[in-house]
Amino acid sequence: MESLARGARPHVHPSNHMGLEKQDLYSEATELFLEALRFERSASGHTVEAYANDLAQAAAFFEKQGKSGWAELDAASVFLYQSSMGPPIKTTTLRRRMSSLRSLLKFLKKEGIGPDCDLPSVSGARLPKRLPKALSLTQLQSLLDSPDLSTPQGVRDRAFMELIYGAGLRVSEACSLTFSELDLDSASLRVTGKRGKTRWLPLPALTVPWLERYATEARRALAKKPVGEVFLDGRGKPLSRSMAYRILEKHALQAGIETHVGPTSCATPTPSTCSKVAPICAPCKNCSATPASAQPRSTPNLTSKRSRKNTARHTPESSA
Repeated sequence: MESLARGARPHVHPSNHMGLEKQDLYSEATELFLEALRFERSASGHTVEAYANDLAQAAAFFEKQGKSGWAELDAASVFLYQSSMGPPIKTTTLRRRMSSLRSLLKFLKKEGIGPDCDLPSVSGARLPKRLPKALSLTQLQSLLDSPDLSTPQGVRDRAFMELIYGAGLRVSEACSLTFSELDLDSASLRVTGKRGKTRWLPLPALTVPWLERYATEARRALAKKPVGEVFLDGRGKPLSRSMAYRILEKHALQAGIETHVGPTSCATPTPSTCSKVAPICAPCKNCSATPASAQPRSTPNLTSKRSRKNTARHTPESSA
């Protein structure tokens, strides 16, 4: 129990491996792998759920082929599984499912309970090279202006979009944001992203009033009981990722935007987003500010260091 509390995966005795080989149960071997994801790789709940869904589909396919467990797989059965995922299944889905299967079989081989066949490859399923689709200045401004500010949900939606586009957050990061991680007085927030990496981000100057308005007005109307997360749904529960994407899609439709809208759609700054980050960002060609959404998001603490350096460089005191 102490090892579990420290985040370690429970040790599996070799005799248990023999039991798995004899029983060839998909579920037990899969759960062993999912435990390794949780405790050893610190995978998020969404990642573990995605692996579980992919492996459940694979197990159902191999069961129909007469395989009683992962240890019975051979090269022919794996190739047949990959060949079964033709159109209309997308290439991205095929690669993800094969990658999930490869990761599982690699883990089982390492544990001594995997099949004798070679690991499946996803190199044959190549993704087309595509440029990212960015919203125009007019589209992004229309998106931000879309919510009905006379309702608590509208104020929440505006504050949510101001946050993800202004600070460059992933949807899951914004949904899981708590008040303990948000400091409106210093206009900054602490974000824990993929694989538990934590970084500090500055908040654009005009994003803070929207968050304050939401926290003092709209959130009180939405909250049914004390909840640590900042953004709530209509039932007073923490806003889920699926609901957040539905919110984006709804306002995109209202704004007349036909392309897919997500946090990465903001590749160019609007006048409002530029004015928000002007005091804390380095100059750019548009209006002497770089939008926070264009700053690197994967490097922990790098953004905050750059922002502090740029703040000292561009404040009136430093230029005097």
